[in-house]
Amino acid sequence: MEASLRRLRLEAIDLYQLHRLDPAVPMAEQLGALDELRAEGKIRHIGLDSVTAEQLEEAMELTDIVSVQNRFNLLDRDSEPLLKLCEARGVAFLPWFPLGNGSLTADPACARIAAAHGRQRGRSPWPGCCTAPRCCARPRARDPSPIWRRTSTRARCGSPPRTWRRWVDPAPGTRTRIPGMDKYLKQTPYSDPGDALGLGGLPRDPGQLACVVRDLIIHRGEGPRFDYAIPEERVHADAESRYATEVLRILAERGDAPLTERRAPAERFVGTCRDFALLHCSLLRATGTAARLRCGFARYFDAYYADHWVTEYRLPDGSWRLADPQVHHEYDIGFDPMDVPRDQFLVATDAWRACREGGADPRRFGVFDLNGIEGLSYHGLWFVRADVLRDLAALNGVELLPWDAWGPEILDDAALDADELALIDSVAAAGGEDELRRLYRDPRLTVPDEIVSYTTYGGVRKVTLGRA
Repeated sequence: MEASLRRLRLEAIDLYQLHRLDPAVPMAEQLGALDELRAEGKIRHIGLDSVTAEQLEEAMELTDIVSVQNRFNLLDRDSEPLLKLCEARGVAFLPWFPLGNGSLTADPACARIAAAHGRQRGRSPWPGCCTAPRCCARPRARDPSPIWRRTSTRARCGSPPRTWRRWVDPAPGTRTRIPGMDKYLKQTPYSDPGDALGLGGLPRDPGQLACVVRDLIIHRGEGPRFDYAIPEERVHADAESRYATEVLRILAERGDAPLTERRAPAERFVGTCRDFALLHCSLLRATGTAARLRCGFARYFDAYYADHWVTEYRLPDGSWRLADPQVHHEYDIGFDPMDVPRDQFLVATDAWRACREGGADPRRFGVFDLNGIEGLSYHGLWFVRADVLRDLAALNGVELLPWDAWGPEILDDAALDADELALIDSVAAAGGEDELRRLYRDPRLTVPDEIVSYTTYGGVRKVTLGRA
């Protein structure tokens, strides 16, 4: 690896493909070695080569896989099941020998197609690409645009091929990202809109999408704000919908207007802050913006830190920005709801650190006067812990309801023992996405198939979660 970085004159390799799994070495060991390189900052993304659909499924249980490279063309379609899996899971599929090493170009039809596009038969239609990569390392054509940059110097036939990489001109001080290789562009089983989403009329701007969401959902506590008496059955049932497909189904049942059209309160989905964030995240991912749900505490609703969910979306420079679609154009909060200040919304780990270090009173974090019932409140360090767990799960693609829980039942601060405090301290101290992924594999932190849901109106019940 060190030699490769020196030859390429790079600090990190954007995408590192594991070329063929070694059957004599456990997959966990092979991918674990790449995980360590990623944690060290030497590689940024991991891909696989020449695998089956079953092997990809196994690998994705162990780490984040962004790409697969398999032989695939019109005559060799053995990887069709793998291609379908990649499409479903948001993994890039990179076919090699897409022209069958030149064999597909013997057909006269190929000559006609090549001529129509100003290319010669047997050559790739893309500048700089060779259909027989081992015969000659020199690019077949020069593209005047600066989209390809040479990063090694050996170029004669028979020698190792030149290495070419996609050139992206990032903003100063930011990391180069590979388009389409962001895990937060992938829909999860919770955010996936299924077939219910027509993208034709949807805007791509994150703020405009937040406006769309705000006009489709009414919070179950917002009846007075809209001068609307929300039916009790909707208050009780709608927010138990875990998946974006369910939210969109209910919206379709209540009105046939396009999603971009503002709805009357009676035609809206009746949800909570989590539903605003989930649908916003779903639309962002569907229209090409990396996004994720964040669980934490907002201080712009009252004097305390209210349990709350928002969206976090990635800017073109790679940085993250918080957005609150619930308050978009309906609340006077004194700041841009598409750029929520980090001191106005504390993600759960920040809240935990503030409480543990003595900078904040944990009794001010939680829910207060729930459902308008004075004195019905849940707050304390134990509540912050629960949000840390839900936020970690959301960062790893499991976007639960605000009242879902798993693991030991901890419903007051007295139940927090030294081991539990140390465990949550380790999550709050995590230094980046890779470390959070590793922590999430700890059985004490991973969301199991069966959880406990402390529903607001339906009591405590066990729930079996759907998986992708």
